Amino acid sequence: MPQNQLWTVVKQILLLSHGQATVERGFSVNKEIEVEDMAESTFAAKRMVCDHVHSVGGIGNIGVTDKQLLLYCASARHKYSAYLEEQKKSRSKVAAGQKRKALSDEVSELKAKRKALQNDADALSTAADDFSEQAEQSQQLTLLAKANGMRRAAREKGDQLKELNQLIDNKLLELENCPQREVSVNNCKYLCKYL
Repeated sequence: MPQNQLWTVVKQILLLSHGQATVERGFSVNKEIEVEDMAESTFAAKRMVCDHVHSVGGIGNIGVTDKQLLLYCASARHKYSAYLEEQKKSRSKVAAGQKRKALSDEVSELKAKRKALQNDADALSTAADDFSEQAEQSQQLTLLAKANGMRRAAREKGDQLKELNQLIDNKLLELENCPQREVSVNNCKYLCKYL
């Protein structure tokens, strides 16, 4: 008696599927529907169609008078147009975000350049003052000529600094008018669908 029960258990264990036939079959279906440069959403849609045809027992068992199928077919072009419009908006938002980032980076670089120019102008002014004091104490005209040359260079740096400040103000205004990249509710729904 216990041997019969044991044999029944062994038969059931041996009948269990231990292979990956379902997964392998899925790979075969994927290979059949695969086309070069196919988008992920297109691939998923084709796979869903193949799975549905397989689940109903073949293409002959699909009812072509099914109202739901007819509605899907009638609204397919509209959905496709809406999808293309959403993709266009998404690309324009990405482009706007990239433009905004480029402007922000440019403003940062210009501010660093402004700081360096300001440091140079301050150093030249300080050196010119030092040479003027030395010229006054030692009464050497060469030191006074050096001081005047440094003051001229400091004025030139000041003029460059004014131009740079104007350029920074223009870029900041352009950055302020640049549209910010927004994450819409539709984008969140689209992203959450794949999470």
